[in-house]
Amino acid sequence: MAKLHIHAYVLLSGAFFLFGCGDSPADQPAHNPERERVTAVAGYEIKPRDLSRSVRVSGNVEPLRYVTIASQMSGTIRDITVEEGNRINQGQVVATLDVSEQRAELERATALRVRAQAEYERTKELFERDLVSRAEYDNARAELSVTESDEKLWRTRVDFGQIRSPKNAVVTRRYAEVGDAVGTNDAVFQITDMSMLVVRVGVSELDAVHLKSGDDVDIRIDAFPDTDFTGTIRRIFPGIEEDSRLVTVEVLLGNIPGGTFVRPGNLARLTFTVDQREDVIAVPSESLLASTREKSFVYVIEEDHLRQRDVVPGVQRRNWTEIREGLQPGDIIVATNPTNLAEGTRVKVTQWRE
Repeated sequence: MAKLHIHAYVLLSGAFFLFGCGDSPADQPAHNPERERVTAVAGYEIKPRDLSRSVRVSGNVEPLRYVTIASQMSGTIRDITVEEGNRINQGQVVATLDVSEQRAELERATALRVRAQAEYERTKELFERDLVSRAEYDNARAELSVTESDEKLWRTRVDFGQIRSPKNAVVTRRYAEVGDAVGTNDAVFQITDMSMLVVRVGVSELDAVHLKSGDDVDIRIDAFPDTDFTGTIRRIFPGIEEDSRLVTVEVLLGNIPGGTFVRPGNLARLTFTVDQREDVIAVPSESLLASTREKSFVYVIEEDHLRQRDVVPGVQRRNWTEIREGLQPGDIIVATNPTNLAEGTRVKVTQWRE
């Protein structure tokens, strides 16, 4: 009997607690599932982007001009003063020929010229005193002229014995050795003008139409991985290779840092910008997936709710799509697949697309 009294007391106490301490149904807030439901999305803040298209090709560094130094006369090489890799200056003697015979002829021509000069001076003095005829005077003057020309000829041949560099350059080939016999116009050296290095590469005819002389080109050279080089398109060849359908583009290598010796033959990797599109409005291409064939739109986030915004898309590059109309910098859109979303949905940005 005592147990029944205890159970009744507990039940009455619980009921009193529920009805005495709880609020009435009228005091409790109404249930609003739409208001409480928040969808997590990834957001992206619109900002200008670079959607320029680039093409990467590679080629070897080479000098713009090679120059062959040839002997201007026949003879035997007596001395060579330079080797491959040496830097030489304009006018520097790089080799000499044996000109003993030519020098002897020069000495004889000089002696004849001196004698003819003296005879001319004597005849001229006599002619002015009317002691010799005009014909004798003219003969003496002609003889002097002949001997002067002869002396000049042999002096030139002696000078030809010194082979000189026509410009500042680097020796890249040596074709002869001391003691070799060379003939007139035989090559002795090949020199390279290192002040103007170029890279010639083939570019698709479809991309070449976007290039022009003077355009800047980014260049990386494998031998100098930590150095950035720039180049300029010097010329675009007019023809197209029939087999490859490539257009040859010649790029002049610039801004070579001091102490960096770029050699002909170094492998260079060039990046051409073939479609310049800087500072354009663009969105992640995935943000347009809810669009239809007839209408393109994105979801803009305004006051934590989605608003459908019609847009005019442009080119698509690297998972980004240009927007020509409909968005402004600072707008915030849904960056990921929006196909399961709808206008008016309350959202919260839980991650940001960079």
